[in-house]
Amino acid sequence: MATTAALSASFRTKIIGALRNVADVTKFVPYLSLHTGDPSTTGANEVTNGTCPGYVRKAVTLGGDVAGLSKNTTAVVGPTASGDWVQTSWYGLWDAETSGNFVGKCQLDTAKTVLSGDHYEFAIDAIQVTIN
Repeated sequence: MATTAALSASFRTKIIGALRNVADVTKFVPYLSLHTGDPSTTGANEVTNGTCPGYVRKAVTLGGDVAGLSKNTTAVVGPTASGDWVQTSWYGLWDAETSGNFVGKCQLDTAKTVLSGDHYEFAIDAIQVTIN
């Protein structure tokens, strides 16, 4: 469904800080977000419950590091839309279900519009995260 997610500059800086022992990186559950355009480095263009009735971020379970790559080990199934959603073309990862810090982004292979009564779904191994 998508290619490998690129981590945000701010998150990479946190990782480097942790390696240098000058900053802490607290473990967290990643949450998947949907975006109408490039989220940039801040998580911009995230859809809202106003433009996508029923939308919420969904938790992602990532597997262990295999040669610098981690993939989702369970499907990520979005909520049932209570109205037609706007077209989304990117997904993002956050460190919280609401608000929080933007972690990374990836452009979808194909833009998707979720219609009322439907949901989005990312199959196992569809979300891939790498540090590069």
